[in-house]
Amino acid sequence: MKFSVVVIAKNEENTIPKLIKSLGDVDEVILCDTGSTDKTIEIAKSLGAKVVENRFNELITSKMAKSINALSKRNNEPDIVKAGDMSFNFSKARNWAASQAKNDIIFMPDCDEIVEWDLPAVEELWNNADRLEYNFIFAFDANGNPVIQFLHSKFYNRKKYAWFRHIHEILMPLIYTNKIEGWMTDTELNFLYELSKQYSTIAEIGSWKGRSTNALLSGCKGKVTAIDHFQGSDERDKTHGQDTYEQFKENTKQFSNLKVLRMTSEEAAKQVGSFEMVFIDGEHTYEGVKKDIELWLPKTTKIICGHDYSDVWPDVKRAVEEKLGKLPCADTIWYKVLKGGVPEVTSFKTLFTDKILLKHYQNPETLRTQYLKGLAIDNYQNEYNDRNAHYYARELRYRGWHKSAIEMFQRHIDNPGWSTEQGQSLIFMGDSFLDLAKLKRERK
Repeated sequence: MKFSVVVIAKNEENTIPKLIKSLGDVDEVILCDTGSTDKTIEIAKSLGAKVVENRFNELITSKMAKSINALSKRNNEPDIVKAGDMSFNFSKARNWAASQAKNDIIFMPDCDEIVEWDLPAVEELWNNADRLEYNFIFAFDANGNPVIQFLHSKFYNRKKYAWFRHIHEILMPLIYTNKIEGWMTDTELNFLYELSKQYSTIAEIGSWKGRSTNALLSGCKGKVTAIDHFQGSDERDKTHGQDTYEQFKENTKQFSNLKVLRMTSEEAAKQVGSFEMVFIDGEHTYEGVKKDIELWLPKTTKIICGHDYSDVWPDVKRAVEEKLGKLPCADTIWYKVLKGGVPEVTSFKTLFTDKILLKHYQNPETLRTQYLKGLAIDNYQNEYNDRNAHYYARELRYRGWHKSAIEMFQRHIDNPGWSTEQGQSLIFMGDSFLDLAKLKRERK
């Protein structure tokens, strides 16, 4: 299947030739220029690319600036942004540029990257995929050897995926999503949403602030019973139990098909009857998961399922497999069908391919002057985005606003959805305490 390569560019005359030449005989190359003053447009056209032009700068209003700067004002530090400043919206740029292509399949590398691929084999893969993952080399050492490498995905069907977030934009499915704080991926939310359409009575064990509850309520035509004591899983959470419950109510207030049992899983199991579907996402200890399965399996008539069935949560996986055996899963949601056929769930197919290798060569001339503004706006627009909270804190620290940086690092540490960087936030926070000469806090 043919696809289009779409690139966002501004003043990339030194990188565009390498990228376009690496693409080979692709069906279409589109370059979306966002205000170049060098020869980017001229060079792209000479290499056969179709050039479109647009601007995606957004105004920082006085209301936004006031809210963003509240952080620095609390810490007696300079304002982070000013009313009237402009910031580039990366997701809008990517989505608009993708809309200009003639094909629905879009590959969207950055200008400072080159690709090595088996083009006919890649085109063949799209007969059975909605998105492709491939190896990506982010950085090389002085001898040209890879030093940072991971899986990457900017190759997708634009009818099924779109870009979200002002900066550090991410691809997300177009069926269902929400911005409620939590650790469930968008793929998992979509699975729950589609799954819940097929059952008229659902019990959810563990709801927290309602991220997964919202997905279940959005799909289910009958009643969803949310069971949670809303006291969290540790002492810190227990001090905020009422706040958590109020946030849960706010995040689910639009639904009339919700019943809430504010109690433990064991207490609820004694009071309720049966449910067609039960979703378990409460305690994550071996004993807790095992007990929840024992309590709710007898009360489930059609399908029982749960969250975090992965090696990251070995206690969850161990308990599930001891009670139910090895199970199929969607991302990390396990499920066991008790009655009826395997549920038909619209799931997008992501395939890994070794036919693509994308290489990144950082352009040392790229300016980062707008980076802080973009992160500030994203944290203003998205109440919870742990990844950008970490990057925002890091950028504040680089600029010497250590008190504000510490506050943002703490936000990420308290809610480490992006858990691999929690340790890095602690390290950076310690560095900021050191720069403030608060040595006891730095050592802690």
